[in-house]
Amino acid sequence: MSDEQKKTNYQGPMPFLVMVFWTGLFGGLFWGTLGYFAYFLNFSEISPNVILEPWALGGWKNGWIGTIISIIIIGIFSVAAAFAYYVAFKKFKGIWFGLWIWPCFIFNRVLCFKSAVSRDETIF
Repeated sequence: MSDEQKKTNYQGPMPFLVMVFWTGLFGGLFWGTLGYFAYFLNFSEISPNVILEPWALGGWKNGWIGTIISIIIIGIFSVAAAFAYYVAFKKFKGIWFGLWIWPCFIFNRVLCFKSAVSRDETIF
């Protein structure tokens, strides 16, 4: 294939919303599958099938078909989470705000905001 044909076949970069979709889907499928392997190897007591517990009836949800459907549902939820993350942070430029918001959310009293507990009070 000549260089001219390669240049004409190139359609340009992927749109950002498509990247958000694929990132969410891949993340959900990857971590859902990793969670299943952790359950299978007894590293965790919670399998991906736990997502079907509130809705599905029958014993099929504990078999292989339940596992596959659970991993797919986790992928769909991850796509929704990726779009929510995109909508929440699209007005901020760069990745630094997105990288800093999670430690602030998790460790908010330690890293980002003043502690509500005075130094004289014991936490434990």
